[in-house]
Amino acid sequence: MKKLNASIAIATVLLLTGCGGADVANEKSDAEASFSGPYAAEFKESYEQLEDAKVKEYLRDGKISEAEFQAVSADLVACLEPQGITFKGYDEYGNSSLEGDPARVANEDLQERISECTTSTGESVVAHLYFMAKRDPGREVTEQTQVDCLIRAGVVPPEFTLEELNAGALNEMYPPEFLYEPPGEEVRTKMETCQNDPLHAYQDQ
Repeated sequence: MKKLNASIAIATVLLLTGCGGADVANEKSDAEASFSGPYAAEFKESYEQLEDAKVKEYLRDGKISEAEFQAVSADLVACLEPQGITFKGYDEYGNSSLEGDPARVANEDLQERISECTTSTGESVVAHLYFMAKRDPGREVTEQTQVDCLIRAGVVPPEFTLEELNAGALNEMYPPEFLYEPPGEEVRTKMETCQNDPLHAYQDQ
C-alpha cells in the first residue's frame, strides 16, 4: 500500500511539473508574439483573448494568410455539417451565408449552434481580421469616410457631419421600422454599401 501511495505521489508531482512547463511555454510564446501595421491593436487584443493554441498561432505574426483562413473555414464546415447546417461561403465583404436543414436543426436553435461553431473554431476572430485587412489594407476607412459615402449616395444632405452621425441623427432620420419595410429598402441598401465599401462606393454620383 505504501508503494502505491508513493507512486501516486510521484505521478502527481510529474503531472504538476508537466503543467507548469506548459504554462511557461505558453507565456514564452505569448511574449515572443509581436504585432505591427495598421491593425496591430486588433491582432494583439484578439491574440490575448484567445485560448486555442492553433488559432493563436495564426494571429501571432500579425496577419492572416490565405491558407490559414481556408483552414479555419474548413474547421467551421466540419463543425457545422454534422449539425445540419450548410456553410455556403462569404461575400466580398466577409458576410457569411449559412443554411440550416429544418429536418435536422430547429430554427430556434440555429443561431446558437452557429455561434458555438464560429467561436470554438476561431472563425469569428480569424474571418473578421482577414476581411478587415483585405478590404482596407492601409486602414484608410474612418467614420468620416462613412459620412462622405452617405452624402455621395444621397442618404444624407451635403451638410451632414460626423458629429451628427455620432449623435444618432441617422437613426432619427431612418428608424429601423422604416429601413426594414419596402419603402426603406433602397436607403438600407445604400447604407449597407457605404458601411462595406465607403472609399469606393458611389464615386460616380
